[in-house]
Amino acid sequence: STRADLLPLAYVKELSKLQDSVPAFPNEEAMAIIERELGHSVSDLFAEIEPEPVAAASLGQVYRGRLHSGQTVAIKVQRPHLADVINFDLAVLRRIARFMNRYPRFTRGVDWEGTIGEFAAVIFDEMDYAKEAQNAETFRQNFRKWQDVYVPVIYWSHSATRVLTMEFIGGNKVLDLEELRARGINPPEVIK
Repeated sequence: STRADLLPLAYVKELSKLQDSVPAFPNEEAMAIIERELGHSVSDLFAEIEPEPVAAASLGQVYRGRLHSGQTVAIKVQRPHLADVINFDLAVLRRIARFMNRYPRFTRGVDWEGTIGEFAAVIFDEMDYAKEAQNAETFRQNFRKWQDVYVPVIYWSHSATRVLTMEFIGGNKVLDLEELRARGINPPEVIK
């Protein structure tokens, strides 16, 4: 959904819906994943978790919650059986890519097999929320002198490979131009 250089714009727009508008999976499964990953009951870990996720995407969904210390947090929970689904999807995509290679006029000069191979390497990194948390900490360190960049605090005691808990920060999507303008924010300044 972020690669307009590879796909027609209509496809990119449709795929962008997978960023945060995918149907949620059942809360019971999400709570079971939290407990299994973190080794404690949800009530021991959190003072409160809102009953419905604030967003659901292709890899997981996010809940707003509150720690016993009072801090409002975002709790990102990975979808159940995600690795199996991704492996199946990659197998299908690889077969399509091999088929497409037989018809060069449809490939638009794109190395689809190489692109899918790169996607496969990246997607499994993205599925490791502990790695994502470490990357956030590295990003925070690298941009510590930039006043316009803020990285949410990671709560390591409430994070694992399939659960990531961080400071909740409300906001708007960078692509929601109307809302940005309504808040007096100049979209070109945000991009810069």
